[in-house]
Amino acid sequence: MPIFRISSEPRQYLKMFKKKYMEFLNRFVEYKINESNNGIKKFSSITNNMYKHHLQMPDYFSISIRFLSILLNYSIIILFGKKFSTSNAEDAITIMNYFRSYKRFIFIKNLIKFHDSLFIMAETECGLIEEKKIIDNYQNKTLQKINTYYDYIVTGSGPGGAIPASLLKEKGFNVLILDKGQDYSNEEVHSFSYNEMRKMYNHGGLSLSVGNQIINYVEGSCVGGGSEINSGLYHQTPENILKKWAEKYSLIESDYPKLSKYYKDVEERLCVSYYPDGELPGASLKLAQGAKSLGWQVNEIPRWYKYEKDGSTDGKKMTMSETYLREYLLNGGELLAGSSVDRLKQTTNGWEVCIENNRRKHYIKSKNVILSAGAIGTPLILQRSGLSKLAGKKLQMHPTIKVVALFKEHINSEKMGVPVHQVKEFSPDFTFGCSISSPTYLRVAMLDHYKHIRLVDEQWHKMAVFYAMIIPQGTGKVRKMPIFKDPLISYNLTHEDRKTLAEALKKLCELLLAAGAQTIFPSIHNGPLIKNVSNLIELPDQINSSKTSIMSVHMFSSCPMGEDRDICVVDSYGKVHGQKNLWVSDASMIPSATGVNPQGTIMAFAKRNAEKIIAEA
Repeated sequence: MPIFRISSEPRQYLKMFKKKYMEFLNRFVEYKINESNNGIKKFSSITNNMYKHHLQMPDYFSISIRFLSILLNYSIIILFGKKFSTSNAEDAITIMNYFRSYKRFIFIKNLIKFHDSLFIMAETECGLIEEKKIIDNYQNKTLQKINTYYDYIVTGSGPGGAIPASLLKEKGFNVLILDKGQDYSNEEVHSFSYNEMRKMYNHGGLSLSVGNQIINYVEGSCVGGGSEINSGLYHQTPENILKKWAEKYSLIESDYPKLSKYYKDVEERLCVSYYPDGELPGASLKLAQGAKSLGWQVNEIPRWYKYEKDGSTDGKKMTMSETYLREYLLNGGELLAGSSVDRLKQTTNGWEVCIENNRRKHYIKSKNVILSAGAIGTPLILQRSGLSKLAGKKLQMHPTIKVVALFKEHINSEKMGVPVHQVKEFSPDFTFGCSISSPTYLRVAMLDHYKHIRLVDEQWHKMAVFYAMIIPQGTGKVRKMPIFKDPLISYNLTHEDRKTLAEALKKLCELLLAAGAQTIFPSIHNGPLIKNVSNLIELPDQINSSKTSIMSVHMFSSCPMGEDRDICVVDSYGKVHGQKNLWVSDASMIPSATGVNPQGTIMAFAKRNAEKIIAEA
């Protein structure tokens, strides 16, 4: 029987395509359940959640994965005489073990690893968290009720968009915020859960950049943007980086004395503070312990978090929804969720904004537009609108490699707070920190060491995820696609970047051993297990692209600001070069890698630039 039947009906073809992929998924889920001896409970729910989650990827990736999975399903006939989808439980385990151990099938291993991660997340959360309908606390307008013309339209409600929108509304301007994401209450989505990832992350957390190294990157896609999903760690960009921006990009009035006022304003509004005494997370303390034993510099990083006056850890993260967006809406500001901006068209009196809402296109006019769609979304809008030839040409990230460390004592718990210690001994080249270490996140982090993944079930309270983050020399690009809705993201690490990542990995393992780690599992496929200092020589001197898992949570610099029009998309205050009444206010305007979480700096520049916009209005 052929894999596909030729059909004149496109819908019939799509149904056939889905059916064949679901056959593969059903067998994969059965194989996973039989392998772990967990029984067949919630079988269909797991399969359906996996299918829905992978569909959140960009179309060109999800189609490729489905096609390759179907191809693998049938090509197994050559080796084993039967399709994977029709094999019995024992044969399925044999087939998967064969591909996991065979060195030449790298793309098949990555395909299996992808489905492993989907299964882990779906199995962990499926049935534990009820699916709840969206509560649109902030969608106080519908398409039928919004105005036809505004003074300002802001395309995003994250830190870069919420601040100027709030300040403009305070001054009496007619403002509309558009956000492609939805609004969720804290009761609906638990922090750092699979449910949060699928609903509040762009592409369900499955965004990938291609190039000489596949990098998994994450972005917020919800009302409040990245402020709602991140850990809330607060940094100011180092002064030497600010000086570099002034010299290389001709960025004016951006030195620390000029920015300090805006940093202070943001810190006060977001209640930036440290953990109460005696409440620091155990995994975070392990990082500090290891650094101090080696004589390395380690810092506790403050958070945008408001603690109760009694000194307890009870309180709340001061996201945009809790601060600037709340003020904006109380002042009568309008926000329309679930509306992505497709492109802009210049008119006699300003701009016509084309948006997509419920799969239909609509047009709203505004005198001014502030683009705050993020380091990926903003250059894409400019490209589609034909407004900048430089937009998206110099995307930057913070490439990050992770490890899982197993300790003798308990360092983790269900109520463990966000780790806050960072090691700055080797800054600006690289930085160490501790990541979110829930059982689900630990399982995903252990996928490169599949044989040991059951350790998480047995000893997760003794385990945590740690990372090494570098400032890269390499850059990436955001490219619009002629057919697909999502852009193609590419990123190339340089030879020096690979060496720096390898060096950072060794130093991180050295630190964790000094902190008492019994076993360290680096994010290298079937890589060495680090149990003592002598094992460090087994780590590579240069990161191998096909075997190493790299990710990033910081994207920026795709529309750098500055007065040098040869390399900058916007001027020193975010105004798009060569355009009237059009500004950028988000991570894309940051000229280059900050070496720290950039959101504090994004907010400082957003407030500074908004004051400039108001003064010139």
